[in-house]
Amino acid sequence: MKKIWPKGMAAALWTRIRVNGRRSALIFVVTTTVASIALFSLYGDVIERLSFDLLTVVLPAKPPPEPEVEVLEMDEKSYTDLGQIYPNWDRSLHAKMLRKLKADGARMVVFDVLFADPTTPEADQDLSQAMKEHGQVAVAFITESQSGLAGMTPRFPIPLIRQAAFTNGLARPLPGKDWTVRRHFAETEVFPSLPWVAARMIDARTWEFWLSKKGNRRAPRWLRYYGNSGSIFPRRSYSDGLNQPSGFFKNKVVFIGGSPRTKAPGQEVDTFRTPFSIVNGEAAPGVEILATNFLNLVHDDWLHRVSSSSHFMVVLLVALVGGVVFPMLRPRTSLLSALGMIVICFGVAAWYFTARNIWFSWILFAGVELPVACVLANFLNRKVERPQPVPIAAPVEPAPVAGAAMAFKPTMAEQPLGGVSVPDHEVVRQVGRGAYGEVWLAKNAIGMYHAVKIIFRSKFPNEGPYEREFRGIQKFMPVSRSHPGFVHILHVGRNDAAGCFYCIMEAADDEKKGRQIDPEAYNPKSLGSELHARGRLPLGECLNIGVDLAAALGSLHEQKLIHRDIKPGNIIFVNGKPKLADIGLVTDVAEGLHKVSYLGTRGYIAPEGPGSAAGDIYSLGKVIYEASMGLDCEQFPRLPTSLVENADEHSPELLRLNEILLMACEPNPAERYQTAAELESDLRALREKLAGRMAVSQDGPAH
Repeated sequence: MKKIWPKGMAAALWTRIRVNGRRSALIFVVTTTVASIALFSLYGDVIERLSFDLLTVVLPAKPPPEPEVEVLEMDEKSYTDLGQIYPNWDRSLHAKMLRKLKADGARMVVFDVLFADPTTPEADQDLSQAMKEHGQVAVAFITESQSGLAGMTPRFPIPLIRQAAFTNGLARPLPGKDWTVRRHFAETEVFPSLPWVAARMIDARTWEFWLSKKGNRRAPRWLRYYGNSGSIFPRRSYSDGLNQPSGFFKNKVVFIGGSPRTKAPGQEVDTFRTPFSIVNGEAAPGVEILATNFLNLVHDDWLHRVSSSSHFMVVLLVALVGGVVFPMLRPRTSLLSALGMIVICFGVAAWYFTARNIWFSWILFAGVELPVACVLANFLNRKVERPQPVPIAAPVEPAPVAGAAMAFKPTMAEQPLGGVSVPDHEVVRQVGRGAYGEVWLAKNAIGMYHAVKIIFRSKFPNEGPYEREFRGIQKFMPVSRSHPGFVHILHVGRNDAAGCFYCIMEAADDEKKGRQIDPEAYNPKSLGSELHARGRLPLGECLNIGVDLAAALGSLHEQKLIHRDIKPGNIIFVNGKPKLADIGLVTDVAEGLHKVSYLGTRGYIAPEGPGSAAGDIYSLGKVIYEASMGLDCEQFPRLPTSLVENADEHSPELLRLNEILLMACEPNPAERYQTAAELESDLRALREKLAGRMAVSQDGPAH
């Protein structure tokens, strides 16, 4: 039996595969994969969150012994004990705490406190002096919306505090939709996070070596939480910290922050859910999560997430294995096998989580795909074991119906827009082509010429960018006629069957004949074509263009919209006036910087990225720079040789314009023009000054 059983079992297994395989294996694999992906697309966020949270709660890590961290929370008890009234806090208390920490030999102090507004001069000066005395102090700054416009503008501590601190960093947690923090603090290309700068203070040389090996500091990282369901690690009230015996904080890294958890309506909340909240229902103060982020960086033990492509490959692998194994088993055996594979899946996830600092959506396999595979296998096993042969008849062509009209198929010449009809318009010829579509000149029923822009779905790698373009048209069209500086959108059409949408808009002037459009020789006039043909434009003309565009941009921002792709090629002339065009990237400012895709044109994108009113102002400044200085935007802030070496005709006004452009294109958004109206005002004042000087020059000197 020992010799016959393996051979007989193998033969039975192969027979099962041969009989059932062709009938069900392919169906099983495809159905299991499609069902799993469909469920993940519907409940992907829940699956991702549970996969991370359950591993964090079941497999908690202990805080590393070095450096030892202490969290001092400015909670209700501290406000009561120290006689403070929220949100005001006497900064002399911080000075007193810093001097105690200095005397105790605390290694470093990190303030998760915003010192953006001055208090009393004595208290601010006292805190500044205490920071200088300690020497190893990091303070926080935040980013926030400016005047109701999107785009995150940094809000730094007052100069007295910022200069006294050793360093400062961005303190902005990244909570998910359920207000649970699972990822490291936010960072930008310009501004590092507060945990990052604090970790660098521990050992700068080691940190530089680490950074060179680990790559981009902005790469996505997930939090490795320490402790248990009771707390992440021990913390105490701020008031208790002042009363600790001498030497208590020796060699410790002290994090200070937090606020009372009971708040009045409208006051900002500084507590967040953690994975442990599903167990105890409690939220953790932001300063505690900040300290956790810091320890992750110092000890290189944060968590990495497996890529989406790897997830998909595992989905296929599980489906393939199930397609061979599950259909061959009886219902009870398949259920036990599925349970065993679920346990194995959790074990693999736990090992990667603890030993390799890697996590993946294991519930997708253990809680979705394997149960689906088991149910599907039992369903297939209810069918007949052997499929009966079915005769296949040859298809018969239906006979043509007598007198029936033949279907009309228009030729490509009659379909210049890919089969999309343009209501009441005769399409003349193509006048432009881009990466995603075409622009055609068309004539309406009364002989007026319009531009028709068509965007093809097939030109995009996926549905997202295509829908983004359509949303831009959708948001802009209702306001397109509200300002003379906007290109007028006359009609928008969409044909999902043909895979495209189009918009009919006013045509730009001809480069040579203006509004006298000759369709055979028509070339649309844009600021880009003007700069290409003429180079540097006269100062007066530049100021006129700048004032008009700044006014249009201010109106766009008042409509709670941003452009995101202001450049010479996207500024057309209609009746000789410049207008903002190519509005495919327009989006709602309410989406915020962290939700806006990084889109635009190189050289015109602000350092902090697109997605804000300040970013649009930066782009417009670069456009005016190219027109007035005759140099490429990449050369900013270089000045023309004629202005630097020789006396230019309008040197005083050009130098003043250069000052305006330096402010418009300031890398720090906080020091940039905060509204387009401010930029328009300065340009208008300079234009009036130039006009006055020219009038005096023409009249000649008085006798």
